[in-house]
Amino acid sequence: MNADLMKPYTREEVHAAIKQMAPSKAAGTDGMPPLFYQAFWQNVGPDISEAVLSCLNTSTLLKSIDHTFITLIPKVCNLENVSEFRPIGLCNVPYKIISKVIANRLKPLLNSIISEAQSAFTADRLITDNILIAFGSLHYMKTQCSGKEGFMALKLDMSKAYDRVEWKFWRKSSCKWVSKIHGSNAAQCSKIQQILEWYEVALGQQKKACSNQIKERIWNKMQGWKEKLLSQAGNEVMIKAVIQSIPTYSMSVFQLPIGLIKDIEAMICKFWHILPDNSCNLCEDHLEDVLHCLWLCDYAKCVWLSDQTFSFPCSRVFRSFGDLVSFILTKTSSNTAALFSMIAWSIWTRCNKLQVKQQVWDVGYTVKKAKELLQEFRDV
Repeated sequence: MNADLMKPYTREEVHAAIKQMAPSKAAGTDGMPPLFYQAFWQNVGPDISEAVLSCLNTSTLLKSIDHTFITLIPKVCNLENVSEFRPIGLCNVPYKIISKVIANRLKPLLNSIISEAQSAFTADRLITDNILIAFGSLHYMKTQCSGKEGFMALKLDMSKAYDRVEWKFWRKSSCKWVSKIHGSNAAQCSKIQQILEWYEVALGQQKKACSNQIKERIWNKMQGWKEKLLSQAGNEVMIKAVIQSIPTYSMSVFQLPIGLIKDIEAMICKFWHILPDNSCNLCEDHLEDVLHCLWLCDYAKCVWLSDQTFSFPCSRVFRSFGDLVSFILTKTSSNTAALFSMIAWSIWTRCNKLQVKQQVWDVGYTVKKAKELLQEFRDV
């Protein structure tokens, strides 16, 4: 194994590394992506290979390629904390080639180097293996209830521990746990509990942080402005395809607390049955989907009937707003379709203003306002 790692690097390894790189990866300080080197390898290959082999075989890195741009990639849409950025380094392609050549040489030996306990980020291993091992261990501990000697397990949340915990703290606290676990009596168990509480405070972890995160994700999905305009069938699809899928991964790994499950059920029931924010302001007994908001509502009917152009469509029955739009586009002129779009947008805008309790124009002014906006658009 050591002989395979220590043998000199070759040009074939360098060429294989550049061919394996994604062509459109972000460029480094020189501005050249891997695609440039792959396309013009016959021209730049000899020089690049010589530079890379010089670094690999002499264990020295050229200063000209040891430059990196550090950039921050946002993890979420609305950024509030620095921790919500993901830092990445934009390295030069020659630097990436060096890393790739070393990685290719190490790859066949990883399974014999890395412990079997490390099941993530290694070929032919799955991170879920750890979950199965943990569950199997706990099951064995639960069934082995006889005898003088028993077993004890501590479940700790080590998420990003390398960023939050100093190694000195980790070593000292680990030593305290080990010294207290073996031969524990009532007083020593109390001490273990005290140490674990201290550990929790030091990490800033809360017991219900994961549960709160799941509930917040579900709540945010329910409160979006798009969801308030769904029909009853749309709400059903929303619940089954979106809301119920949010805790799926957590439920496949952990047993969720009964309190969290009841909270999720209550939120879904409220979204499905009550829907206070999803009812029409004028027609209280009708859910305000898109078709009702823009066509079937009493306010919308008054607007459309105020213009003779839309007297004929108003006498027809449409199953969805898509059917209405399809009828307007195929059975009327382009001017009528344009006016329809502007009136519908004006009705929509007025309804949104009413939702947030803003001042709105009179109902009879809606068509006139739409025509003014349409003419302004055409003049531009």
